[in-house]
Amino acid sequence: MFNLKKIIPTILILVLVFALAACNNSNGGGTSVQTGYDGRVYDISAAEDNSLTLTVGKVGNNYELNVSGSGKAVDYNGKDKVPWNVVLKKVTSVTVDRGVESLGDYYFYSANLTSVVLPSTVKEIGANCFNPDTVIYSYSQAEIETANPIYYYSETAPESDGKYFHIVDGEPMLWKTYSVLFIGNSFTYRPNLENPTVPYLFGEIATGLGFKVSVDSVVKGSHTLTKFASDSDEMGAIVKQKLEENQYDFIVLQEQSTTPLNNYNTFETAVKSLVAKITQTQTGAKAYLYQTWGSPASMGSYKSVTEMSLALSAAYERCGSEVGLPVTHVGNAFAVAYDENKINIYDTDERHQNMTGAYLSACCHVASMLKADVRKCTFYGDLNADTAKTMQNIAYQANA
Repeated sequence: MFNLKKIIPTILILVLVFALAACNNSNGGGTSVQTGYDGRVYDISAAEDNSLTLTVGKVGNNYELNVSGSGKAVDYNGKDKVPWNVVLKKVTSVTVDRGVESLGDYYFYSANLTSVVLPSTVKEIGANCFNPDTVIYSYSQAEIETANPIYYYSETAPESDGKYFHIVDGEPMLWKTYSVLFIGNSFTYRPNLENPTVPYLFGEIATGLGFKVSVDSVVKGSHTLTKFASDSDEMGAIVKQKLEENQYDFIVLQEQSTTPLNNYNTFETAVKSLVAKITQTQTGAKAYLYQTWGSPASMGSYKSVTEMSLALSAAYERCGSEVGLPVTHVGNAFAVAYDENKINIYDTDERHQNMTGAYLSACCHVASMLKADVRKCTFYGDLNADTAKTMQNIAYQANA
């Protein structure tokens, strides 16, 4: 004879265990594969048939989201209604698979995404799907209605700027004419050589890699950034005028070759002064520090070109950190070319750049500012292919 008083408690315990398991496997908006948010799969199809899903993946302390499938997406009527909203503040990336046709309202509104790439199959984006600051790069051939900044893929440079992008080293980059201003002395421009100027070579290399660039310069031999920053200086007045009359995407600041070593405070003060001028007049311009190089004629107590270049690199990195500017490591590249590869990159004075050195410097700037793989460039200037390729490789490694 069964003892019900003993059996009933056991049954109740089993029911409770199964109920807890069911709760742990429910996500409140779709199908889940495990507890927590890592690995949760949400049914976001309007038909509620799992034809379109969103999967949450955890990477370290953050999350990444993936949308896959096809069909019409369900909409939500507020950011707090999105089932995965609790993780959105920690979402670092969203990927959307080819085949997905639409994304619903408020899906990623609370995520601080800089940008997202959408496949050509996505034709519809819900209102407030993304945060207003999120840039959308779309492969769609038809325009998509959205309030977000959106750019469309083009394999080749289009006739007009500002609407299309292409892929450079795996990252989307706008098809636009990049305006660049070089400010420097004879390490930027050598008037006694035929077209050895770093700005000129920068433009040719960038163009050869498929970029559209407009290159400008303010240069004078032996000039310092202190003078370029002074309105009372002849060249400083030109800098001021150019900054007031033009809008640049990139501005290169090259100090007199040894000032960062011999008078660091003067160097940093001048950089800060020029950055203040740039901030006052420019919208979105990004300034770069042009690290100069060690040379046989100016080593002084340094034992090698490499040792002097490393000291210069430390000074430029210190200034860049203090002021908030990136550094283009031309000097480091010169040390590798000269000390390690035994390539002559200096003019007859063993201090200034010859054509090979100018080409190396320009490659460094293209790699640093445009984030381009200069090893793919087929413009060699007056160099033979082997030398040019070596310079490209060194520049790429120094500024990767």
